[in-house]
Amino acid sequence: MLLKSKISQHSLSLDPLLNEKYKAAKYGLFTSSEFHFLCAEKGLGAVGRNYIYRKVGEVMTGMPCRPDISTIATEHGLNYEREGLTVFGEKMGLSQLLVQRLILDGDGRTGGTPDGLIVLGESIDGLSLNVQTCEIKCPISFDGYIRLFKCKTPDDLKAESRPYYFQVLHQMELCGALDGWFIVYHPFFKSGQMNIIPFNKVQITKNVKIGEKSDFKIMAERKAEAIQIFNDTINELSND
Repeated sequence: MLLKSKISQHSLSLDPLLNEKYKAAKYGLFTSSEFHFLCAEKGLGAVGRNYIYRKVGEVMTGMPCRPDISTIATEHGLNYEREGLTVFGEKMGLSQLLVQRLILDGDGRTGGTPDGLIVLGESIDGLSLNVQTCEIKCPISFDGYIRLFKCKTPDDLKAESRPYYFQVLHQMELCGALDGWFIVYHPFFKSGQMNIIPFNKVQITKNVKIGEKSDFKIMAERKAEAIQIFNDTINELSND
């Protein structure tokens, strides 16, 4: 269940001012789209620590760690995500999606913006929503699209793109969702325009081999470690 209090007022917007507020709200957050930096196979490593330090830098400076870079590929993705979500909704028989709202976790250090949330119901006390998460990608390249189109299971996606795989898992965990959807869409293909991969937390956890940890457990451990390093680094810099 997703606590309504975790749904911020910030969302992706065509209004430049609102979009800047949305970006600023993410400073210092470990976000779903970047959570793969913390999920290397052998621990945080240098990549994970550098990511943590970038987030520290955002808090200490009030500036983004990296400038936004707009390319033809990113513009294509942004232009067609909403269209793709509409097509997905029609395929799934959905009447409405809660679109692109920044979700802030209670730990104060993680967050994410699912492209869509399917609201299945509300808790009796009215404080929580039963949701499924949706993440859509619209690669402009034909080869990039076809590689993702050929993925039929979460394991396939993990093998093809760990960043996308962990992005979906983190969104599910962030929103308390048992189910999530990864969608890939290319509007210019005359057929085969969309591939939909269902994610189920119970099934993903059940498939873990004996003696190994589930990816959900690994994410929880890496998050705790990252937050500790983040806080220690902030304190070190603040006491200099």
